[in-house]
Amino acid sequence: MEKEKWSMEVGHPNDKIKARKKSRIIAKQIGFNKAEDIEEIAITASELVSNLIKYAKDGKIIITSIEEQGKKGIQIESIDNGPGIEDVELAIVDGFSTIGSLGFGLGTINRLMDNFNIISRKGIGTHIIVKRWIKDVIKKVIFPLDFSGVSRPYPGFQVNGDAFIIKRWKENVLISVIDGLGHGPMANRATTIALEYIKKNFDQPLNQIIRGLHIECRHSRGIVIALARFDLINKDVFFTGVGNVEARTFGNKMQETFITQRGLVGRTIPTIRVMKHHWEPGFIMVLFSDGINSRWRWIDYSHLLNEPARFIAYHMLENLAKDNDDATIIVIKENRSLN
Repeated sequence: MEKEKWSMEVGHPNDKIKARKKSRIIAKQIGFNKAEDIEEIAITASELVSNLIKYAKDGKIIITSIEEQGKKGIQIESIDNGPGIEDVELAIVDGFSTIGSLGFGLGTINRLMDNFNIISRKGIGTHIIVKRWIKDVIKKVIFPLDFSGVSRPYPGFQVNGDAFIIKRWKENVLISVIDGLGHGPMANRATTIALEYIKKNFDQPLNQIIRGLHIECRHSRGIVIALARFDLINKDVFFTGVGNVEARTFGNKMQETFITQRGLVGRTIPTIRVMKHHWEPGFIMVLFSDGINSRWRWIDYSHLLNEPARFIAYHMLENLAKDNDDATIIVIKENRSLN
């Protein structure tokens, strides 16, 4: 791919219009063809110019075509010699502003782009680098895995503080259980924010998803989460988790509990560790929130192994869900219908 590169010195509000127009042109040249994708890239360019004018008075915007590991995308940089940002993470939270504006810029950019990186030194300046990748077209294929999740709210509540998501692309599957702190509307709001972020960034590395969620959930109660990505070509499963969401694997005389790290996404997270395990035929994996009683053994449910994942998940939820919390469970197993 021939590299596209464009830069502009920023110093006037009308520069937002120039950046939006040029970012659309470059995005189309790179290969972005969905109007929604192109417009979100244009919004990002405009917001970065707006931030330069508001906070640094002037600076520079650079838009470049990029390619990494066969993926094509666009990179937008904002560079200034302004006052710098004292608290970078706080500045990304929607509604924060040091000059009395709405302050939606950086939070919006974090949601719209796949990669967000900011380096700022007080009194020296700020360098922001964001990237957006062309998403692969998801083709309908028969997966060798059968997976299903079920969830229900705290008994008596209309909204659920738990959630789950299953996303497939190419030969990959991302599976996640999300639990908002507490239950009720505020917990539901936290999980909804997390779900929207994951829907846009499902194909990113797991540790990067956690970091993005941490920024996105700063203005909510916070969440705990387990994430598993299945690479069906190499038969590997990658796992990471923060907080009291559990994952267990059984099969071929093997039982393993995947370790989650202490923390609350949106408030305090550790250095994220991603574990890699080889997946064998006959394995079964169960992810569940703390609304599921953890005192269970697979041997008590092993007679259901030949049943569809959806049936197993419903059966386990019915038997193990607590009466005083939201409850969610996902079951992943071999797709016996292919045999």
